[in-house]
Order: sequence, then C-alpha cells, then structure tokens
Amino acid sequence: MSNTIYLILLTKSMRTFIFGLISILIPVYLIHLKYSTFYVTLGIFFVVAGNATFNLLLALYEDSVGRKKFLIINSLLMIISAIILFISYNFVLISIALFIGNVSVTGTETGPFQSMEVGVIPKLVKNPGRILGNI
Repeated sequence: MSNTIYLILLTKSMRTFIFGLISILIPVYLIHLKYSTFYVTLGIFFVVAGNATFNLLLALYEDSVGRKKFLIINSLLMIISAIILFISYNFVLISIALFIGNVSVTGTETGPFQSMEVGVIPKLVKNPGRILGNI
C-alpha cells in the first residue's frame, strides 16, 4: 500500500478516537456550563444537522471543489469550532461551533471525512491489493 493510504488510515484512527471522546464531552461540557437538558439536546441536534449539511455539500460540490480543498476547509472549520468552544459561553456561538465542527455524537466517524475516505481509498489501491482481487 502507498504512504497516502497509511496516512489516511492514521488520520482516520486519530479522528475516530477524538470523536469518541468528543461525543461524551459535548453534553458534559454543556451541562458544566449550566445549560438545561433542552439546550444539551439542541446542541446535539446542531452537531447532527451540521454533519448532514456538510455531507450534502460534499456530495454536491466535491467534483467542482476537489477532495483536497474540502479536507482543508473541513479541518479549518474544526479548528475554528474548537476555538469558539474554548472561548465562548454564549449558546448561539456554541451552537454555530457545534454545527460547523463536523464532529460525531455516536463516537464514530460519520462526517464528511468518512465520505471522502471511502471515495479516495479505492482509487489508491490497485486491483490485486483489494480484498476480492481482480473480480
């Protein structure tokens, strides 16, 4: 396998580990900020809505924008989201951060990164290297 595939698998492993932590920490963080159950649930809703939105945008514009640019944009949005969550106690800003953060509430990776990886890996692996070979 190429180094690119190893890099993709390494970054996927790191993201899955972090997403597992974040899926637990988001509700705990919102409760720590003294938000009610309604706001915690609303925060989780924004995470799910953001994932769905970015997956749709990826499906619609991936060919015109390119996978590399989408990865860069999503990574930058995750950084911006983390900064907003770190410095803000305002629920509107927190909601925006949760929406653009592309994190998961299930402890697995379900955002646009997974969609891109599923599209890239088959193009990088030659037929003999695939599970079913030349079938």
